[in-house]
Amino acid sequence: AINSILRVDDERAYSRNIEGERVVAPWMVAFDKKNPVYWGCNNQPAYLDKCVESACKALDAGADWIQFDDWSMIVSAYGWGGACFCDRCLAGFREYLKKNLSADEATQLGIDDLAGFDYKAHLAAKYQLTTDKDYRAQRGKLPLEPHFQQFQRQSVRSFFQELRKRLDAHAGRRVPLSVNSTLMHPEQRNNFCADIVDFLLGETWQPDFTKTVVCSKTA
Repeated sequence: AINSILRVDDERAYSRNIEGERVVAPWMVAFDKKNPVYWGCNNQPAYLDKCVESACKALDAGADWIQFDDWSMIVSAYGWGGACFCDRCLAGFREYLKKNLSADEATQLGIDDLAGFDYKAHLAAKYQLTTDKDYRAQRGKLPLEPHFQQFQRQSVRSFFQELRKRLDAHAGRRVPLSVNSTLMHPEQRNNFCADIVDFLLGETWQPDFTKTVVCSKTA
């Protein structure tokens, strides 16, 4: 198993909130307070390289398949940590907007210069949002947030497509890949990499037995 909290020497590998701080999942704060388990960023090459390195060691030792824990990476970090505003995510979001917005759409969304667009600077200039607390409180009203979230989902998909390619090339075979996700309600739409992996494990803390049965039947 590999996951989104691998220890990487290169500090650029980790997700950053709007204040530039590395983020720790709320349920992982107590894991190691002296040496926190920071959340990786799937858009940082150093993190992908570390995932490939760790997985290939397991494959060389005889592992049949690879499980990726906490697979949604910056999509998850966005939900609980207001991330990611690292340099690679800011550059990636700018390229995403260039491909998906017309000049008129960009203007309507308050973007003055799409070619040099920096979302972090944009939030500070247009909305005076510079702190993690303020950003998370206001982001639901921001016009670019749906685009920001879609960019994040697409980037996670790209990460797993590249991870698959590298692992298969190393092993010389199709390496089965599984991820753990949630199984909470039938209409959930957050398993956006289900077509890329071979197995999706449905974790649940759903106390309602009927809903659990419906979820299982839906799956």
